[in-house]
Amino acid sequence: MVSRGCSITVLFRFLIVLLVIQVHFENTKAARHAPVVSWSPPEPPKDDFVWYHKINRFKNIEQDAFRPTHQGPSQGIGHKNPPGAP
Repeated sequence: MVSRGCSITVLFRFLIVLLVIQVHFENTKAARHAPVVSWSPPEPPKDDFVWYHKINRFKNIEQDAFRPTHQGPSQGIGHKNPPGAP
């Protein structure tokens, strides 16, 4: 049989643990805020042809921008002294 002192000690320890857990969860509960959810309607799906046309248009601009101006190796690549170096 369990002595009365032992049962009181076990009960006291259980209450202390319960109190610590309650204090811990109460603090975390008070620190949390409800997340703000803003709902907006989804965008309509894009037309594949328009999307493809836009990509090609930008690629053509990039290709025109980097065309070499004259024949031969690129200036500054493969030379010990690139053009414009003192």
